[in-house]
Amino acid sequence: REHLAEIDRKLKDLATLQMGYMHGCAIDKSGQLFCWGENADGQLGTGDTVDGKTPLKVDAAPKLKAVAPGGYHTCALAVDTTVWCWGRNDDGQIGTGAKGYTDFLKPTQVPGLANVVSVSSGVYYSCALDSAGDVWCWGHNSYYQLNNNNTDDVEKPTKREGMSGSVAISAGVYTLCAMRADGKAVCAGYNNYGQTGAGNKTTPQKDPV
Repeated sequence: REHLAEIDRKLKDLATLQMGYMHGCAIDKSGQLFCWGENADGQLGTGDTVDGKTPLKVDAAPKLKAVAPGGYHTCALAVDTTVWCWGRNDDGQIGTGAKGYTDFLKPTQVPGLANVVSVSSGVYYSCALDSAGDVWCWGHNSYYQLNNNNTDDVEKPTKREGMSGSVAISAGVYTLCAMRADGKAVCAGYNNYGQTGAGNKTTPQKDPV
């Protein structure tokens, strides 16, 4: 109870809060970002790799309206509809067009994205939904969740075929789902437990069903 009260005092006037694998982030009503938890790969965006025992202000982030912590990286949606990511990049999670073992310790703008309305992160990948209803993804792709042509990692935002006309997206561990304007949902990716909801356990599910 005392710990909860301490966090309450540090985070005031919050607009949104999201948890990732072992870290969390919140945005206050002014658009300021705060993150806490594990930071071994720079996923807190504070410019170092020191774990955050309490919420830390992320000064390098622009004014934000949504945040999506993943496994070891974080992405966020800025008020100006651009997308920013930071943390581990060994699978191309930052979306800059190149993957590698150099972590991004501060928020970095993802090139090629504009008019984004929402962002969602899986453990090793992220996706953005734009105002036209198109879904753009980057990062780890071992189960075709980002691309139905191959399982190569996607190093920059690439349109996810079969998910156009979406109004919402949700990135799971290795399964991506999207909701269409007519209220129907489609999913793709890892399906060993039936995660795509298609009535089978065929995995991977290449095409959204």
